[in-house]
Amino acid sequence: YGTVTGVRRVLFRSQAFILFLNRVRPLRFLLSLLLESLLFALGFLVWATTTWWMVRLLFRLDLPLAAVVRALGIAHAPQLLGFLGALPYLGTPWLTLLSLWTAVSFVVGLTAVSGLSAWGALASLIGGWWAMHAMQRLAGQPLSRLARRLEQHTAGVQLQRDGQGLARLLDPEPNPARPQRSPR
Repeated sequence: YGTVTGVRRVLFRSQAFILFLNRVRPLRFLLSLLLESLLFALGFLVWATTTWWMVRLLFRLDLPLAAVVRALGIAHAPQLLGFLGALPYLGTPWLTLLSLWTAVSFVVGLTAVSGLSAWGALASLIGGWWAMHAMQRLAGQPLSRLARRLEQHTAGVQLQRDGQGLARLLDPEPNPARPQRSPR
């Protein structure tokens, strides 16, 4: 389930759109999507592992890691509606709602597979999320730079991700007849 969500995120959120705007060649496009899917799967497994570790640490519960992975994977089902995040004005609130829905689903799933109370499952989820983000802060910068370099190398072009760079890709030569807006 997590892999399906990862593929959906790659295809329907920003990555495919960014690659398309950057005019990445078809083979490199597919390789870039594969790399992004692998990076998502790695992040998914880190979150599942840190949550599993929290369950063991906080509650001394001998829960199989596969059960936590399954619960987190099923909890990601609402993210299949993430393509609606592209809606103007509603996109960000919609994605926030989907994230909350995923978190609640994960608490329900973790409660079902572990026998923990909802509060215990919530504490494990928050602890696992916090541990994952702490690891990202400590080791994440070098790993993030490595991932970006891999993405750039795989795409074969210097990927533009910021708003101004994407705007230049869409309109490389400003039209003199059209008045230019000043930056805010």
